[in-house]
Amino acid sequence: MNFSEISTCRCLPVWAAVLVSFLSGAAEAARTDGRLEISVVDSETGQAVPARIHLRDSRGRPVRSRGWGIAPLGDHAYVDGSAKLDLRRGQYEFDLDAGPEYLSQRGNFEIVRHAGDSKTIEVRRFVNLQKEGWYAGDLDVRRDAAELAIPMQAEQLAYLPTIAWERIDEMEWKPAIASRRTPGNDASDGLTSTRGPFAHFFTNPGNRLLLIRESAPFEPLTESTTVSSVDLISTERAEEDMHIIAVSPFERSFPIWLATGKLDAVLLLNRHSLRDGVVDNETDGRKRDVSMFPGKTGNGRWGEAIYYHALNAGLRLPPAAGSGSGANDNPIGANRVYVQCGQEFDAASWWHGLSAGNVVVTNGPLLRPSVEGQPPGYVFRIKDGQKIDLAVSLNLATRTPISYLEIVKNGVADQQVEIASLAKSKGKLPPVSFDDSGWFLVRAVTNRADKFEMASTGPYYVEKNGQPRISRRSVQFFLDWLDEEEPRTTPAERPAFAAAREFWQSRLAMANAE
Repeated sequence: MNFSEISTCRCLPVWAAVLVSFLSGAAEAARTDGRLEISVVDSETGQAVPARIHLRDSRGRPVRSRGWGIAPLGDHAYVDGSAKLDLRRGQYEFDLDAGPEYLSQRGNFEIVRHAGDSKTIEVRRFVNLQKEGWYAGDLDVRRDAAELAIPMQAEQLAYLPTIAWERIDEMEWKPAIASRRTPGNDASDGLTSTRGPFAHFFTNPGNRLLLIRESAPFEPLTESTTVSSVDLISTERAEEDMHIIAVSPFERSFPIWLATGKLDAVLLLNRHSLRDGVVDNETDGRKRDVSMFPGKTGNGRWGEAIYYHALNAGLRLPPAAGSGSGANDNPIGANRVYVQCGQEFDAASWWHGLSAGNVVVTNGPLLRPSVEGQPPGYVFRIKDGQKIDLAVSLNLATRTPISYLEIVKNGVADQQVEIASLAKSKGKLPPVSFDDSGWFLVRAVTNRADKFEMASTGPYYVEKNGQPRISRRSVQFFLDWLDEEEPRTTPAERPAFAAAREFWQSRLAMANAE
C-alpha cells in the first residue's frame, strides 16, 4: 500500500484556506482487497480526536461508509479517533474534518490487494470557542439521537435537538422516521432515544416551524388536521420549556408569526444552505426576485433581506441556524449558531443567551464580537440631542478566505473593512455612530459564488428615548406580503391573518423612519 503525504491547510493570521471538492454519484465497496487504519490525534495533546471523513475513489465519486463509520450520511461518516477502512483496490482521496475549530486535511492513498497499512493524522486546533464562552448548536436535525454523540464531539456542538415528531401537509402528527424504535430498544415512546432535547417539525405548503423542548418527547396537544400554524404556536407555546423557531425568513406565514410575538428565533442559515452549494428549491414560501437576488447565493441573501425588514420594523428577533441534516446530506452543524453562555454551559443558559440575541450564526467564518464590552443583543440607550460612537472589536478565525467584513446598519451596508486592515488594527473596526434609534450587526463576506457562505453577529440595538426605529418601508413590505397571501388564506388561517393585518397597520401608524 502506498500512502502519499497528507496536505494540511495553512493557518494564516486572519484566515486559513481549505481545499474542498465534492462530485455527485457514489461508489459502494461491494468487496474488499486491503485495509488502511487511520488514527486521528490532536497535534498538541496527542489525544484521539473524533472526526468526519469524506472518502472518494479515483473517479472522484464518494465512497459511502460500509461498516467503518459512525452515523453515515450521504458522502460522509464519523470516526471516534480511528477507523479501519476496508476497501477495494485502487486510488482514494479523503477529506478529514475535526470540526470548524481545527484545520481540515486531505490525504491520498492506494489500496493494493492483500495489503494493510496504518497512518496517524495530526490535526491542529486554531481556536477554541468554548473556552471563550461561545457554545454551538444546530436547531434543525432529522437524525437518530442515539447515534449522534460522537458526531457532536467531532463538530464541537454543545446543543443538538433532534426531530421526534413531524406533521407534513396537514396529515396527522407521526414519529419522525429517523427517530423510530430500533431492534433491542425498549423505549415505551417508540423512539430510539429518550434523551432530549426534542423537536416537532410542522409543515404545510410554504410554512415550516420547529417546536423544541428539553423534556421527554411529547405528543402535540393539537391533533386537528385543519389547525393553522398560529393556532399551533399559541397552543404549544403554553407548554413548559417550549421554543418556537421559524425554519426560514421566507416561510409563507412569517409576517403572521411575527405579529404574534411568539417566535423565539428564525433560522437565518437554514436547510436551503447546503455544504456543497445552495438548493434553489424554495418550496411554496415567498419567492425571491431573481433579478435582485440572483445565482446560488440569492436565496440566502433574500432571507437576509427579509430578516433585516423585521429588524427595521422595530422587532427584536434573534437569528439562529440549522443544517437540515437528515432531510438533506448536510453534516450536523454545517449551519450553526454560537451562543455566548459564559464559562458554564447548560441548556437553560444556552436558550437564555439565544433569546437575548447573544449569538453569531455561521456556516464558515468564526466571529466573536464585542461592542463596548457587550455581546450581540445589547441595547444602547441615548436621549434627544445625544450622539453615540460605538467601538467594535472582533476576533475572527476562519478556514475560508474572506473578501471583507461588513457593518450592516439599519439594513444597509454602512462600512466595509478589508481583512488586511483588520489585521493591522488588531481586530478593531471603525466606530458605528448613531444619533437616533436603529440597529447594526457585523457580517463576514466570503468570496464564494457557488454557495451562500457567511457569518453574522446578532444585531445590536440603539434606542432613543426608549423607542425602537420603525421603518415605514419595512412595515409596508410585510403589509404587501399579506396582500399577496390573502387569496391563499384557508378558513383556519383567517382569524390570525386578520389579527396580523391589524398589527402591521398599527405598526405603520407608529413608524418614525422612512
